[in-house]
Amino acid sequence: TMSTIEEFKTLSQGEGGVSPLFVFCDILMETVPQYSVPAADQSFECVSAALMENRLDLIAQWIANQYLTLCRPIADVLLSNCQCRHVATARAAHLHLLYLGTSRITICLYTV
Repeated sequence: TMSTIEEFKTLSQGEGGVSPLFVFCDILMETVPQYSVPAADQSFECVSAALMENRLDLIAQWIANQYLTLCRPIADVLLSNCQCRHVATARAAHLHLLYLGTSRITICLYTV
């Protein structure tokens, strides 16, 4: 639930470690096949936590496996973190496909 996520957000990261919120989100995503896809607000927090840890590979995996409730805030945060060299309108179009939740998901997850 969001209250659990909020509690994890208050915990400090150990020296040289990953954030407790990211660890929670990673475990949450591993449980999706047994339970259910997290709500949009929880999905957004998990994507944000993965971005903070520079784990674009996990975000791509979560999207490909349909473990997220895709929503406009996720598309916006991915767009704001996009570092590829594509034309801005092309990036927006790719992320628009993500937001619409089409079966063909194309997003920009390049790093420089």
